[in-house]
Amino acid sequence: MRKMTAVTVLTLLFVLTISSDAKASFEAEGGVRMMGLGGAFVALSDDAQAVQTNPAGLWFLDRYHLTVSYLRQYVGLNSGHLGYSYFAFASPFGGWGTMGVYNGFLDTGFYRENVFGVSYGFGFGDILSFGVLGKIFWKFYAENEDTRQDPFFREFGFNKRNFAVDIGMMFKPADMFSFGVIARNLNRPNMSLDPDGKDRIPRSITMGVSSKFLIFTPLVDVELVDQKLAGEYHVRYHFGLEVQVLDSSLALRGGYQNEQITTGMGYTFGSPDGFQMGIEYAFLFPIRSIKSTYGSHNVGVSLAFGEKVKKPKGLRHFEFTYPGRDITSAGVDTLRELDPEKVTSTASPLANTEAFSTFRLDPEEEEVYTYIQITSTIVREDFERVEIRYRVSKHWLTSNKIDTRTLKLLRYDETTGQTEELESIKVGEDELYLYFIATSGVL
Repeated sequence: MRKMTAVTVLTLLFVLTISSDAKASFEAEGGVRMMGLGGAFVALSDDAQAVQTNPAGLWFLDRYHLTVSYLRQYVGLNSGHLGYSYFAFASPFGGWGTMGVYNGFLDTGFYRENVFGVSYGFGFGDILSFGVLGKIFWKFYAENEDTRQDPFFREFGFNKRNFAVDIGMMFKPADMFSFGVIARNLNRPNMSLDPDGKDRIPRSITMGVSSKFLIFTPLVDVELVDQKLAGEYHVRYHFGLEVQVLDSSLALRGGYQNEQITTGMGYTFGSPDGFQMGIEYAFLFPIRSIKSTYGSHNVGVSLAFGEKVKKPKGLRHFEFTYPGRDITSAGVDTLRELDPEKVTSTASPLANTEAFSTFRLDPEEEEVYTYIQITSTIVREDFERVEIRYRVSKHWLTSNKIDTRTLKLLRYDETTGQTEELESIKVGEDELYLYFIATSGVL
């Protein structure tokens, strides 16, 4: 491998030093919100930035999301202009998952980095999801009088292109908690102009947790970089906190990463079910690594728009018990995220005269054990599956000479005026009762 001239080496060493602290586009800088949270975003990833930060988060998006931003890095340095432009877009396809694209572009004047990625996120219910990201990297060196005379550039050129693959996972066991992990740059692409060089983008694994309590969302990411520095593997810690006020319209953010403190804010207006627009700002200030700077400033705009896309999610289960009733309990599965404290159900026996007129059953042709009316605060459209447990008195069966094989549970539909026989199976008995389970699509 040939060496560059001394002037070129000094220039590149300065650029690479700045890039390391600034987290250039090759190192997943992300957008405004992520920066304001100290880079802790792997377990959150609930907007367009999920395309890059953790593609598994794409599965949980139900509308189009777009974010654009511009980062002015380390204002006040005499090194010229350090600018980073960012764009991300995500589009859900219902049960088929969510696709997304992003682009990050770093420009120092002499040196430029560009990365373009395509992501796909899919999941199983509303608890577990996975994602994959394919990225193409480019880096460019400026052609000027000095570089054109450099034998290294004359032999290997001024630009390099390669690709990398990331995979991610997200686990949400509860609405208030989320865990995420992403493995980046699995193939450790070589970005050296010299094919025999070793300018590889390091492989890394980042694990993060986030929780939501009232208006607070704390986040922690731990990033392990597979690149030995001073004989040890490099570990990065990211801490962030987001506080939502004014009915969640205003978000205040703060964080810490790699001897840098971050802060930021975002104001969102519009309808949660329609068009939403957010104005974002983030500030990063290095504590010790870089002197004589007024910090880095990131501004951007985020959009959420389009009709919400329905996708299969995990069932929410509610169990209702009816003490003292022959309909002993009902287990209800619904796709809606309902507040357990507001979901109720009751089972009340009906008088025979009322029941006969309602159900239009002829007591001379059919022996009726009981009539029970079940009511619930869950609306008809939200039911996915109902499991009804009921019992029948052995004494009543014997007194009326009923063959247990002829027992059936009928459901009356008020909208059609028809009765429906529910499939039942016997699940047990004791000295007084036989016990059955029936299934239905609605109570």
